[in-house]
Amino acid sequence: MASMAGFLVPATDEFLRKYIKLWVERKENKMFELATKKKSKLRLALMGVSGSGKTYTALRIATGIGGKIAVIDTEEGSASKYSDRFKFFETSIENAGIDKLISIIEYVNKSDFEVLIIDSLSHAWQELLDEVDKLTRTKYQGNSFRAWAEGTPKQKKLIKAILQCKTHVIVTMRAKTEHVQEKDDRGKTSIKKVGTGVEQGKGIEYEFDLLIDLSQDHIAHVTKDRTGKFQDALIDKPDEKLGKELKAWLDEGIEIVPDRPVLGNPNPEKEPWEIEPTLSFGQKNEFLKIAATKKMTVPTHVDNWCNKYFGEELKNIPSSKFNELMQKIQEKEIIE
Repeated sequence: MASMAGFLVPATDEFLRKYIKLWVERKENKMFELATKKKSKLRLALMGVSGSGKTYTALRIATGIGGKIAVIDTEEGSASKYSDRFKFFETSIENAGIDKLISIIEYVNKSDFEVLIIDSLSHAWQELLDEVDKLTRTKYQGNSFRAWAEGTPKQKKLIKAILQCKTHVIVTMRAKTEHVQEKDDRGKTSIKKVGTGVEQGKGIEYEFDLLIDLSQDHIAHVTKDRTGKFQDALIDKPDEKLGKELKAWLDEGIEIVPDRPVLGNPNPEKEPWEIEPTLSFGQKNEFLKIAATKKMTVPTHVDNWCNKYFGEELKNIPSSKFNELMQKIQEKEIIE
């Protein structure tokens, strides 16, 4: 017998099927829930003309965030010139195509790095443009639309790899450059380099938490800011202080803990092979069939009972305790 709306009804297969479906929907497939801020990783893009300080600024901000820093250097080893001022690990690559960048990001995901700097992301875009141009001239006989049908998915794959990276990510991007004449207060004319757009795919700016334009005078203009603290700010020579402030904002909120072990190591205190798997979907269903016959028809009642005897909600109980769990629920009296 099972309980529904205060009445005892036969625990038929149809009843159990509907009950299990309802329990799963309530516990694991909520369409909406109250929004809460979660701890997260930084996604920052630094854009600027040559000499604006993109690499140096990225290293300063990364140092302020703290932890081990990895640098993917596509700029002929330019980052290593700052190794006397910052501690970081680098890999210098030529022909920085998308596939190669993604493979390095995947390696970083399995490591203990805290911050990844990609200096710069413009080279991958240039490699993709060259590849699409070659496809247009050869395979597709001048049809660039068909060529981009191969190129666009690669760009999307790179963006996805950056967004899903387990570390903080700072990328630099070259700005398309124009030279303009400017006059100072005394009427003296000077030539300055001005960025007119980035050497990357259209819409790339939508993918980052912060966008910073660096001028030739090393002044940062924050053009996009999801922290709400720096929008439209002008920051003279951004340094480690900015990194610390960003880290403080990123650390606000609740910790994201996966329900079950995932690739990579969600528990840094244990090796992956030491993490015990939780109950399988089939084990949960088998348990819930018995629970329904014991008048446990509300998810909160199930979790309260599991917490009482096993110190965990049902979804967190290790699969090794399944037999003990089944024995305990079978011993449960219908009325406690």
